[in-house]
Amino acid sequence: MKIDKDKDMPLYHQVEEYIKEYISKNKLKPGDMLPTESELEDMLKVSRTTIRSAIISLQYSGYVIKQQGKGTFVADTSYEQQLPLLRSFTEDAIARGSKTHSIVLAKDIIMPDENLEQILKIDTKEKILKLSRLRFVDDEPMQLTTSYLPIKELKNYEWEDIDFTRTSLYFSLEKAGVILSSGEERMEVDIADSLDSMLLKIPEGFPIFVTQRIVFNDKGNIVEYADSRTRGDRHKAVIKLKR
Repeated sequence: MKIDKDKDMPLYHQVEEYIKEYISKNKLKPGDMLPTESELEDMLKVSRTTIRSAIISLQYSGYVIKQQGKGTFVADTSYEQQLPLLRSFTEDAIARGSKTHSIVLAKDIIMPDENLEQILKIDTKEKILKLSRLRFVDDEPMQLTTSYLPIKELKNYEWEDIDFTRTSLYFSLEKAGVILSSGEERMEVDIADSLDSMLLKIPEGFPIFVTQRIVFNDKGNIVEYADSRTRGDRHKAVIKLKR
């Protein structure tokens, strides 16, 4: 595949397709290293910014893993599973008979960086709502969640007046007429850093689940991207399988 700068397809998306084709043609396996950003820049004759945008998108899509100071590697997608229900943290807790509340750490309108622009499929000039919360279950800190919501999808949503310490984000969105239709979620295991340790009351290095979720409305537009970090000793993911 060649990069065509006159083509309607965005350059970063063409680079994505090139990297996918490169992985396939060279029969690369999970853990194999991809060419560096500098090498791709020379190979494809596009800017470093375009290369990085493509890698960010591929990383979120689960095709590659980027390791700081080491490079970009082919990801292992063989164990990816999809959970069947699109439920909020509050809905999950209620289903288990637990009580929840939150501490709001941030509730601001921000401009997206390059990463958020790619994930949310928006322009750099489009504003987003950033909502960071420390989530509690039965008075025990359980999860640190940061949600990013494109303002253009939040018509009639008076977020400034909502008390997110007790109110579910999904409940408030649906009450405002936003129809949450479907979602995508990926989960991996990480270890707690100093911020996780302080907020979740766990030791540094403690295992945590990292979840990235995208939620779509009934028109197929992205309503929310959420990045959550959940303590590993209080969380289970159950997947029902059929054959």
